[in-house]
Amino acid sequence: MGQARTPLVRIETSLRYPIRWYDEDRLLVWRRHGEGHAASVMDLHGRILTDLARDGSAGRDGMRLLYIPRPR
Repeated sequence: MGQARTPLVRIETSLRYPIRWYDEDRLLVWRRHGEGHAASVMDLHGRILTDLARDGSAGRDGMRLLYIPRPR
């Protein structure tokens, strides 16, 4: 039998949409933003760090990509 894995962190969130890895320390989440949605980066404490893209309110506009420079 395989080894049992122990979770390193548990994130309490109300997100309904799938969560994906952004990098080794952050997650990419799809969340409600006003009347629309946003693709956001969330840390392992459940805090939203930045939005990568947002759609218009109630779908009236297309998705807007946001340029976010990453510190080096």
